[in-house]
Amino acid sequence: MMESLTPEEKKTLIVWAIVGIIIFLFILGYSFIYLDSKEKLYVDEEYKIVKNYDRYYTVMGTINKFYAFYNAKSYESVLHILNSNYVKENSITLDNIREFFPEVKEFMSYNGKIMCSKNLDKGITSYIIEGNETKMNTGEIVEKKYYNVILDGNEFVFSIEPIDEEFYGGNCNG
Repeated sequence: MMESLTPEEKKTLIVWAIVGIIIFLFILGYSFIYLDSKEKLYVDEEYKIVKNYDRYYTVMGTINKFYAFYNAKSYESVLHILNSNYVKENSITLDNIREFFPEVKEFMSYNGKIMCSKNLDKGITSYIIEGNETKMNTGEIVEKKYYNVILDGNEFVFSIEPIDEEFYGGNCNG
């Protein structure tokens, strides 16, 4: 087919092919740069105080589920919803989980206060919350507790891990 073309037609086809390749490479390069910058939009550098009450109640629901399992002494379920990194770092197993979460003599609940959030990735958000662990029947405050709850909206799962006051205070200034 190329043999039947005149030299001018061949040159024109070569020029158009080169222009097409240049445009293709430009679009390809632009899309990589644009996608990289767009992905960074989903990641936050630091925690911010949550002012959306819908999210607050969603996170409190996850903590309440944790306490429901804990009160029912369903340690297998507690282990299942704990953050996998937390479980690995502390070598938590079903055999030693009571060292980290001792058996309760009275049912406990959690009353959250200030909560901060940070986007970890698209659809994945970390929430750190301060609150009081209370006796469910009397409302007596047992101790102040801090939790990190990670909600994964992509997979519709969550995980929870106890954190210390230092981590909370260093990241959530409210």
